Amino acid sequence: MVKLQAAGNVITELSQKIPSSEFALKELIKNSYEAQATEVNIELNDTNSDCAELVISDNGCGMTEKNITSLLTISKSEKKFGKKINNRYVSGEKGIGFFSVFKFGNKVKVKTSVPKEHFVYNFSLDLTQIIKEDNISTIDIPLHKKSSSTFNGTKIIIKDLDSETIRIFRKTMNDHGTSSRLSNIINDSNFKINIVINGVKVVNDKNPTKDFESTKIAEFKYSSIQNYLHYRIIYDNEEYPYSILEGDPEYLKLIKREDFKINISINVYSFKNTKIKTKNAPRVYYYSDYNRIKPLVYINDSLFEDNNIYNTEINASRSSKYVFRQQTGIITIYLSNDRILQFNPDRTKINESLNYEYLKSFTNYLSRMFQEKLRLLISKGSDTVKHMPLSVSKNNKASSQMDLFSSDEDYTDTSVKALTNDGSVGEFTDTPAKAITNDSSVEDSTDSLTETPINVSTGLAYTYDELITLKDSEGGSRVKPLSLDISPENDASIDKRNQTITFNSSELYTLTQTYKDKTTNETKIYEIQINATNKNRISKQTKFFIESLVDESDKLPWLLNFKNQINKVYCMKNMDIVFVSSIRTFVEVTVVEIVKALEITFSEDDPGLKKKLEKVLSKEYAKDSFLDNIKDKRLKQSLESSYKLILDEENKISTIDVLNIYTHSGTRILSKNDVETRKTCIKFLFSYLNFVLNNRI
Repeated sequence: MVKLQAAGNVITELSQKIPSSEFALKELIKNSYEAQATEVNIELNDTNSDCAELVISDNGCGMTEKNITSLLTISKSEKKFGKKINNRYVSGEKGIGFFSVFKFGNKVKVKTSVPKEHFVYNFSLDLTQIIKEDNISTIDIPLHKKSSSTFNGTKIIIKDLDSETIRIFRKTMNDHGTSSRLSNIINDSNFKINIVINGVKVVNDKNPTKDFESTKIAEFKYSSIQNYLHYRIIYDNEEYPYSILEGDPEYLKLIKREDFKINISINVYSFKNTKIKTKNAPRVYYYSDYNRIKPLVYINDSLFEDNNIYNTEINASRSSKYVFRQQTGIITIYLSNDRILQFNPDRTKINESLNYEYLKSFTNYLSRMFQEKLRLLISKGSDTVKHMPLSVSKNNKASSQMDLFSSDEDYTDTSVKALTNDGSVGEFTDTPAKAITNDSSVEDSTDSLTETPINVSTGLAYTYDELITLKDSEGGSRVKPLSLDISPENDASIDKRNQTITFNSSELYTLTQTYKDKTTNETKIYEIQINATNKNRISKQTKFFIESLVDESDKLPWLLNFKNQINKVYCMKNMDIVFVSSIRTFVEVTVVEIVKALEITFSEDDPGLKKKLEKVLSKEYAKDSFLDNIKDKRLKQSLESSYKLILDEENKISTIDVLNIYTHSGTRILSKNDVETRKTCIKFLFSYLNFVLNNRI
C-alpha cells in the first residue's frame, strides 16, 4: 500500500486552480520529458460517452514505488528547477503536475514500469470518492505490482471526463496555432509529441513552405554564450556583425551572469508585392487572436508564452519604416536556478523583479537596433526589398564597412514627441487636410513625414482618399496602391471593403502607404502622421485606454472618475496588475448600468454578467437603442464596424469569458496585452452607455 498524502492543499482546490486544459496537458507532457521519454502520445476518444477516455502515454523511465509515493504527495517534489538530468532541464518543482489529470476527469488509472526492475505498477484514483473524505491522508491507494519485460514507460488513462473541459479542449485544438505550439512546447528535436482526437491527428505545422521562405529578407542572431557584446544580421547572403552599446547599461548585470544565458535566432520576412499573407506562415508562430506571427520564447527548453519578453513593435512610435513586423524564430533562455527570475505559482508569468526589467530592456534594445540596422542595409542596397532565400555567410564585411555599421554609439532616439497634456496638437476638424506625395522612395521615406500631423477625431471613419492623395512622378494619378499599414495597429481599424480607417485612441499614428508609380514603374513608400483626439471627452488626459466615441454623459460622475483613474493607471509603468484587475469591474458596472438605463428584464433573479452582456449586445437592444439612432454617418459606420467585430469575437470567446477566467477561476490574471485585445468591445460598451444615458434618462 502507498498513502495519498496532503501537504497543505486539497486535490479539488488544486484542480480548479489549473488555468486551462491546455496548461494541464503541458504539465503532463513536461513530466514525460523529464522522465527521459523520446515520445509522448495523447489520445482523446469521446465519440461514445459511455467509454470516453483521455490517454497520455510515454516511453520514459517510469516510476518506482518510492517515486509513486512522492508523486501522490501534494506540493512535494524531488525535482529541482534548473537542474540538468541527461542534458534535459527540469522545469517543475511544485509537485502539482500529476494532479493536472483531474482537470479532465474524475477517474484515473496509472500504469508504469521501470525497465531495470522488470516490474509494472498499477494504481487508480477516483476523485468522486476522495472528495468525500475529511482527511485524505488516511486513504489507502492499492498499488498492484507484477513482473513484466514488455511494457515500458508510463500510461495514464482518464475516464468520467468533464464534458465542459473536453469541449473547450477540442475547440482549442482546432486552432492550428495553439495546437502546433502545444505539439512543440519542448524545444528538443529528440522529443516527439503526438496528439490524436477521435482518430484524427492534430496539426503540427512548424516548417515553412518554399513560397513563404522565399519572402525572407534577413536573419538576426545573438548568443550570450558565444559573445554577449555582439549580434549579427545576415542580409543579402552577407553577414554583418555589430557591437552592443558598451558603457554601463544595467541590463549587462543580467547578461554577464554565469547562471543566465540567452540565444536569439530571428527570421525577418516582407510580404509586400507578394501573394503571401500572415496566415501562410508556419502555424506554430501564428496567434489568431492578434492575426500576427511572432517568435517563440523558451525558458529551459519549455515554451513560455509571455508577450512582454520580446517586442517587435519597439520602433512603432518612431516610424514604421523601422518596424519589421513579420518575424518568426526562437528565443531561448536558460536559467540554472530559480533565483534569477521568479514565476507565479503555475509558471505562466514572470513576477516583477529587477532581473525581469533587465531582460526586457535588453531584448527591446536588440529588437530596436537590429531593425534600424536592417533598414540601413536595405536602403543602401536598393529602393525595393529583395525576396530571396538566405544562407549564413562566413565572409564578414571589410573594415571600411565595419566602420559604417558596427557601432551603435551614434544612435540617438528620435522618437516622435508626446502629445500635449490635453492630448491634442492644434485644432482638428472632421475632414482632415490631405497629404499629397509625388516623389517618395523606400530610401528617403522618412523625409515624407509631414512636419505637422494631420488632425482627426477618434471614433470616426475616414476614407483613404481623405487622408492621402497619391501622385505619380509627373504629378498625375497613374498610381497603383499596394498596401496600407498603420502603427500602432491595435488602436486603429481598417475597413478594406469600404476603404476607411477609424482611429480608436487619442494618440499619434503613423500611416504608411506603399504604391506603384506606373509612370516610372517604381515601388514607393509614403508616410504621414495622424494626430487623433477625442472631442467627446469631458476630462483631459494624454492617453486613453477607455474613452467614449459619443458625448460623455455627466449623469454618472462616479463612473467617469473611475474611468479616468483607470486611464491614469494604464499609463503608469509597473502598474499592469492594478490596471488589469480594474478592467473587469469597469466592464461589469458598465454593462449593469446599460441594463438599468434600458430597463432590461430577465427571467431569473441574477442572470450573471455574461447573460447581461449577451442581452445588451443583442440586435434587439444594441441596434434599436443605440446604433440605429446615430445620426453622424462617419460615427455610425465606425460603430457598426466595431459591433460586427465584437459579434465575431463573441462567437469565439466573449470578453466576459476572458476576464472571468483570470479573476474568478484561474491562478493568474491577464496581462496588459491580453486585455488590450478586448479594447474594441470595452470602448463600444462605454460609448453605448453614454449614448443611452444622454438619450433615455
